[in-house]
Amino acid sequence: MERIRILIADDNASDRMLLSRIINKQGHDVVEAENGKQAIDVLSTERVDFVVTDYNMPEKNGRELAEYISNSEYSYLPVLMVTSEEDGGKLNAVRQAGVCALFDKTIDPNSLHNTLTSALGH
Repeated sequence: MERIRILIADDNASDRMLLSRIINKQGHDVVEAENGKQAIDVLSTERVDFVVTDYNMPEKNGRELAEYISNSEYSYLPVLMVTSEEDGGKLNAVRQAGVCALFDKTIDPNSLHNTLTSALGH
């Protein structure tokens, strides 16, 4: 797979660092945001190929970010959600918001790689 640019939106710095490390090891570039509002700002100023977001974040949560993306000029971007959320209703709303995959916070690097490859059609 060619080198891609991935936006990570997560309010937890440790989780962002872990995801960044996994993604960088796979040969991709990372842009970070601390919440959904910052992620939207990043989308307006930087080119990204994929979005990885947490669910529970201040200002704009992951579902709201996914809804924004799916109803905007960025609707072509695949969105993957990494979350510890267990509420079935919330997770169903996330799927309806346009998220292409859901992962638990204990994300497996190989599964992430396979999801990126599949979502980007490579």
